[in-house]
Amino acid sequence: DCNPVFVEDPLFISILNNCFGPLFVIGDSSINVENAIAIEDYILSGKGNALFTVSPFSVNIEEDWSVTYNSKTNIIEMLEHFGCVFPHKISGDVSCARITMTSDDETESRYINYYLWPNLLSQQNASLGATVFWPVPLKLNGNAKPYLFSSSLGFSFTSDDSSPNNLFQTNPFVLETINIAEQKKETQVFGTLIEGELSGFYNNIVCNDVKIIVISDQYFVNSLMTSYIGGQTGDYRNFEVITNALLKLNGEEQLAQLQGKISKDTSLYKISDNFEFLKKRNILFILLFAVLPLFVLICGVLLNVKSKK
Repeated sequence: DCNPVFVEDPLFISILNNCFGPLFVIGDSSINVENAIAIEDYILSGKGNALFTVSPFSVNIEEDWSVTYNSKTNIIEMLEHFGCVFPHKISGDVSCARITMTSDDETESRYINYYLWPNLLSQQNASLGATVFWPVPLKLNGNAKPYLFSSSLGFSFTSDDSSPNNLFQTNPFVLETINIAEQKKETQVFGTLIEGELSGFYNNIVCNDVKIIVISDQYFVNSLMTSYIGGQTGDYRNFEVITNALLKLNGEEQLAQLQGKISKDTSLYKISDNFEFLKKRNILFILLFAVLPLFVLICGVLLNVKSKK
């Protein structure tokens, strides 16, 4: 069962105290210190493991996509204490979402590769892949280890603190003019699994067996954002990732493995990773110019031998 609890509810802490099982926290910007203390106590007291989709930034997703710092970062500070550090950066990737931009008068449309929405290729904890929106490249230490990551062609941009109302350039048309070849490319970590012994940041508690999954994107399952990449058929890969993570946090590893195997990707996507593109192209060439001609040749030989008999 899913029991939504909202931090705006004055009874949030008392409601949370009466809950058990995996806790899913979306966003950090509205969580005050008292609520953060209650969330940490919930996890470290053994009531349930936790999944966080959070970022130190907020994006004006309904208008100009401007990026600002969150006024509250109480959960971020707790997670950094646990070993998941959020630099003042957002990531891009050559493997990214392809979006449609329409002119103001709606007379012209263009397809643009939007680097700041990295398209995650199939991996252990995202069998169908996923799309992340303006993710933060995480730095890990202690008990934190990678859970979700970009292609090897990922890169990052540092925040412009002199422009607090727009910390990053997010305009798709401007980003299209940036020479991505000049960016340092490396795999970026967008998700982490923190497990083992943890001590509290707010509470004087030590728990010996904790599991926390963090995804550095608070819009990961936002309906407006997933509609941008869904097209006519919809794209539910992010929800598959969340479901799989919650199953694991609930101790249902076998069910999580089964869910990963039976999921099928019905969405259209663009192969943007160079290595992945070359690999698939080579497979296609082998099928077209080696396997099929060889099959035709064998069939011809067999028919010829049969006719002689």
